[in-house]
Amino acid sequence: MANFVILGIEWRTDNSQVVYINGVKKYTAPSSGMNDVESILPASMIISTKVVDWLTKNVELDASEATWDYARYYQKPGWTGSVDGDWSRTANWGADGIPSGGSAAVFNMPSTNTSVTVTADQSLQTLSFDGATTPAYSFSGSGAL
Repeated sequence: MANFVILGIEWRTDNSQVVYINGVKKYTAPSSGMNDVESILPASMIISTKVVDWLTKNVELDASEATWDYARYYQKPGWTGSVDGDWSRTANWGADGIPSGGSAAVFNMPSTNTSVTVTADQSLQTLSFDGATTPAYSFSGSGAL
C-alpha cells in the first residue's frame, strides 16, 4: 500500500522557516545564521532523511524507503508596487509586508512601479532581485538601504 505525505516549508523574509506536514504547522525554526540569505540564494531544495526532534517517528514507516514523486518550489511575492513607488506603503509589499530590520527585501515580481522612493533608512539583511520577469528598479529619496 502506498502512503504519501505533503511536506511544506515556508521560508519567510525574516529568515525563519515554518514546516507543515499534510497542511498542519509542525515546527517554526527561528532566524539564525543557518537560515541567512547567503545560505539560501540561489535557492535549492534539499530532501533529507535526517531525523529531527520535533518530528514524531512513524513506526509504520520504520525500515521503509521513500520515493519522491515531485517537488514544487514557490516564492512568495516581495515588492509588488501595486499602489505606487512608496517603500513604506504596506500595500506595495506581498503577504509578509514591509521588510523589517535584519530581514530580506525581495523584488521578484513584475511591477509597473519600478521607481521606489525610500524616505527613511532601512536596516536590511539583504536586497534581493530574483526572477525572470523582474524589471530593473531605481531607488531615490532621503533614506538609505
